[in-house]
Amino acid sequence: MFDIQMMDRRIYRKPTLPEFGIIVFLITYVSYVVIFFKESAFDVGCLQDYQFYLNTASGDFNKYFYGYWLIPVFHLFSLLPFEAGAITWSILGIMGVWFAARVFNGNCIFALLSYQIFCTLFWGGMTGVFCGVLALFWWSLHKQKWVLAGIMLLVSIAKPQSAGIVAFFLWLFADISWKERIKVCFIPVIGIVFSFIHYPGWILNILSRSRDNHFLDRWGDISLYKWIGPFTYLLFLPVVPLHKNKQELFLALITSSFLAMPYFQLADTLIIMVFPIGIIPILIGYIPALSIQLIVEMGLSIGFLVPLSVYLHQIRSIYVEPFDK
Repeated sequence: MFDIQMMDRRIYRKPTLPEFGIIVFLITYVSYVVIFFKESAFDVGCLQDYQFYLNTASGDFNKYFYGYWLIPVFHLFSLLPFEAGAITWSILGIMGVWFAARVFNGNCIFALLSYQIFCTLFWGGMTGVFCGVLALFWWSLHKQKWVLAGIMLLVSIAKPQSAGIVAFFLWLFADISWKERIKVCFIPVIGIVFSFIHYPGWILNILSRSRDNHFLDRWGDISLYKWIGPFTYLLFLPVVPLHKNKQELFLALITSSFLAMPYFQLADTLIIMVFPIGIIPILIGYIPALSIQLIVEMGLSIGFLVPLSVYLHQIRSIYVEPFDK
């Protein structure tokens, strides 16, 4: 994923027939969900996240837990008919995942067939959009398009515990000078300052809503933090010897960060799927779908196996492979 010349080749390569077929299938799936479940959306949970985003345009911030600088985007979507807006939003997510897999050298087909993308599309979430934003951020850093990079960074940090973490490590690992890194931060700083001017105290409002909405019920939380607390930070220690391999170090850092977050959602593991991780984590990603039926008490929590499997695979090269030779 750090070979920039190969990244350009992947980006400009035409979509394969299987990729095109899966994209069409997902768009058809989304259209079916939007058209046939709209009236009963909140009864089954479908598109509820997208509806929460639209509600911010009318001043209803209940269930909204992101940076307020995204609200102008939702104002634009609120101008569209619900069906058209929801389908357009979902297509952006689908194409975001496809583009991100191209940029980061992931497997497009695996990512587009993951359980997480179906969850994201069903709920109308923005994780797929974040994938595309992170890919644009990485591409613009290496093309020295600082304005675009700054905008993409601003969007990414709207959800700091997932896209924000990945954006930070991309920013840190990019082959650019520290002067250029600081330059990229100008637009995010300006955006955050303006958000406080227009919405004073919005962070406190989010914290208050988190308590009121039982944000920490943790049924959908896959973080290991809720099981072992601060001991999750010990996951960072085995990562230190990986510094000689940038890709392994990067993947180990983002997955250990996800596991150590006090709260992390299953759908956000879709971000991991766009990186070169192989098929095993994709298959493991379907376990939560079974756990809901078979291990109801755990809910989606068993989804921690997704980032954990990627993490263990990265550190295996240091601690296990030398003994295999």
